[in-house]
Amino acid sequence: MNAKKISVFSLFLVVIIHCLPACDALKTITYQGIGTFTDNDFYDSKWRPFVDIPESPEKIDPNYVLYNRKNQYDPQTLKFNDTQSLRHSHFDPKLETKIIVHGFIDGPLINCFMYPMKEKFLAIHDVN
Repeated sequence: MNAKKISVFSLFLVVIIHCLPACDALKTITYQGIGTFTDNDFYDSKWRPFVDIPESPEKIDPNYVLYNRKNQYDPQTLKFNDTQSLRHSHFDPKLETKIIVHGFIDGPLINCFMYPMKEKFLAIHDVN
């Protein structure tokens, strides 16, 4: 019985050691125009002991909400890598652009600080 446990454990070790190079290959990814990410970028032994590499922008499908003084109360949604949505918006390249970002897990509806901050920016500055 003891020999059987040792051989199962040995088999387990062989499988793990054999798979380690393949696992390392999955720990780095590059997204064109954005950058390269590794699972070491966000690792913390206490707060984030398990880390996933960010998913592709196509899968995440990020949207950006544009406000400026032309549409202060009527947001326009800009899609990632969609120049048409930018061309058909009130975006003004002559103006400075401010970007307000919510938390990684949160969304814009959860973060109540975003809308008052947008209001203050637009009241004081003519910005996108």
